[in-house]
Parts: sequence; C-alpha cells; structure tokens
Amino acid sequence: MKTKTLFLMIFASVLVGADFQYGGEIYPLLRWQWHDQSELELPFRAMNVNLDLAHGNWEWKTSAAIESRWQDYQSSKATIRESYLQWFPRFGDLRIGRQILVWGYADQNNPTDNINPFDFYYLFETGIERKKALWSGACTFNLEKIIIEGIVNFEHQPHTFPLNEADFPINLPKASPAALPMTINPFEEALAPESPQEYGLRLRGKILESDFSVSYFSGFDRIPQLLAIESSATSFPPLKATFAYRKTEVFGLDFFRFWGDIILRGEGALYLTKNSLSGERAIDWDGRYLQYVLQAEYTAPADIMLTAQYMGKKILKAQGFALPADFDPADLMNPATLEETVDKLRKARDLGEDFLPGMGLPFLGFMKQAISLSASRWWLNDCLESKAMTMISGDAEGALLGLSLDYILNDHFLLKGAISQFQGWKSDSFFKNMKNFSHISLGLEFSF
Repeated sequence: MKTKTLFLMIFASVLVGADFQYGGEIYPLLRWQWHDQSELELPFRAMNVNLDLAHGNWEWKTSAAIESRWQDYQSSKATIRESYLQWFPRFGDLRIGRQILVWGYADQNNPTDNINPFDFYYLFETGIERKKALWSGACTFNLEKIIIEGIVNFEHQPHTFPLNEADFPINLPKASPAALPMTINPFEEALAPESPQEYGLRLRGKILESDFSVSYFSGFDRIPQLLAIESSATSFPPLKATFAYRKTEVFGLDFFRFWGDIILRGEGALYLTKNSLSGERAIDWDGRYLQYVLQAEYTAPADIMLTAQYMGKKILKAQGFALPADFDPADLMNPATLEETVDKLRKARDLGEDFLPGMGLPFLGFMKQAISLSASRWWLNDCLESKAMTMISGDAEGALLGLSLDYILNDHFLLKGAISQFQGWKSDSFFKNMKNFSHISLGLEFSF
C-alpha cells in the first residue's frame, strides 16, 4: 500500500505542466469458422487507447482496451493493459507500474522471456498483445560496453486459458490426474505463492559484431501442478490434493547478428524447477529442461521478406507426480490401505516426455519441436501488404497455414483480412484439436 501511495504522489507531480498525447484503434473484428461458416464465439479487443504524459525526463504511459464478444456485447469490459511511470536519468531508465516487459532477440517466440504470463485467447497475435501485464519495476543501466537490465515482479499470475470454449479447443492440462477420484479445477483451486515476488537480471553487450545477452530469472510457473497429497478424514474420497505453482529458475542466452544479407537470431534457456511446497505431504518435483529457438531472415528479390524459425525442447530430468502402474482407486476407500496408498502416490516418478513445462514457449507445451516459415511483401506503393506463413510440427502431428492481406485505405483506415487453417495428422494432437479454430477473419481498423 505504501508503495502504491508513493507511486500516485509521483504521478501527481508529473501531471503539473505535462505534455499530453493520445492515440489508439477501433477495430471491429468478424471471424467465421472454416468448416461451417458460423461465427467464432470468442473475445476480441474492439478498442485500444494509448495515453502518454511527458514532463521533463518523466513519462507516464497507459494503454487500455475494451474486450468484447459479438454474441454477448453487454459483457464487454474495459481493462487497463499497462499503466506505468518511467524516468530517464543519465544512466538509463527506471519504470514502475503495471507493465509488460520483453526480453530476447528472436521474433515472437522467446524462451528467455518469462517475465509476463500469456493470455491464450490471443495466442496467435503478435508481440505484447499475447501477454498480461504485471505490477512490476524495471531498471536499465547503460555502461560503456554493457547494458544491465533488472526487473522485479511484485505479484504472480498464471496464464489465462480458454476454459470450456468450444471454438477454441486447445489442449489444456488435465483438471485432475487421470484415474484419481477428484473433481478439482487446478486453475481455480491452486494456492498462490506465499511470497510472490519474482526477480530477473539481464546483461547485454557485443562480441565479434554480434549482439548478445545472458539472463537469469527466478519465478513461479504459470501453470499449476499437483504438488502435495494427503489423506483427509473430512472429505470423500478421503484424499486432499493441493495444486500450486512450482518454483523455477531460468538461465538464458540469446544473440543477434548479420551474416552477409542474412539476419540471424537465436535463443536458448535452461529451466530448473522444483516444488514450492515443503513438508511430508509434498511431492518431490525435480525438473530440468531446455528450450531453444533459431531464426534466419532474408530479403529476397522483389523485396520479399523471408523468415524461417525453428523451435524445440529437450527434457533433461523429469521427476514428479505420476500414477503407479498398480494403482487401484478402491485402495483409497479402504482405511487399512489408505495411508500406504497416499504414500505411494506421493513418491516422485520419472515422467519423461510427459513432463509439462510451467514456463517457456506456449507452443512447446503441446509439441516437442516445430518449424515456422513466412513470406511478406508490400504492393501498390506500400499500400497493400501480403503475408503467408506456416507452422509445421517436427513430430509430424500437423500444421498451421495462414494467409493475410492488409490494405491501407488512408491515414486512418486499415482493411484487414486473413485465413487460418489447422490440419492435424495424428489424433489428439494440438493441430487436430484446434481444427475447429480454423477460420476466416475480416476487420476494419480506425486509427486516431
């Protein structure tokens, strides 16, 4: 409370004599399903507003949005996406408030960037449109040959998943471990971290004509997991399961460089995760995994921009909750075998590729590896932009194909059209389950 009071006092002082700027977009978006041309019943941001106040070397930046659904427009809600105060001293800058912070050199998919959670409703958007802001502080120190960035999150939030959305049938983590007689929704029942603060440090520099950075982040997973089990005489069945968020440390390395006419980008991150709960009832979680991205960009003849990106993961160690092969739910109902059964469930087991990362790239939570290819070009004196992209699973599970056209009508109006098609080649794969999300979209954006 004291921090927020001080924050508002500084804001009030900045208002005196401040320069004011505003802008934004009004973007009614229509989307129809590919297979039956019915309208997608999903939320979209119908309006975005950006407000900037500047006074000397102080700035206050705020972005707000109105989120709506065509089928239930009365439930439209206005949200403050970001609102933070920024100071530009001689050594760099300081920021505090509700904000989205970005790390990493790769485009869109950054394994080193784990500061903010994702909103999966906007998973296929670009940039910070996919992210949720957190109450946090950040600083940048510009030294002679190196740049130091530090961040602290004062709160923890999980990813936002589209639960019970028929038009967005994304593979979600199971609501309870298979075959356990429980009806718990982990996203509703998960315990929040007792000390939710998260920290990060990043060092940026240049070596042999390459920009590079090394980073460290300590925080909590964005997906809840079963972290503790104990018997309970007051519930039926006599079993109490506790969902919470594992503690994870991330060590990252990323780079950017020119190689002739080609731009190369790369990122890699090592994740070390463990149980954030302790005591006899806690499950002994121990996870170690890698995620990485390699990207190349090239401007071909006729000013066609080509981009290729490869992403993958490697599970190094994965111990945690898994049902033993001889588990019988009836043993939980027998008082003579209850405690022995609970002890057996609490014992950590090797999960292998079934280990679910709680941080990192969202797409790598559904597949081991993938490659994406894209091409874009401007036409008609830079008034019409065409794009084509595809994402193909390295496990031959399926692919996504996207085509889009953006036409600039004038200084204020932009006409947008796109097609997204999912094709699954294996049952119960990410692409197979997302088939109903294949759609056509059309929108007219008004900028002010």
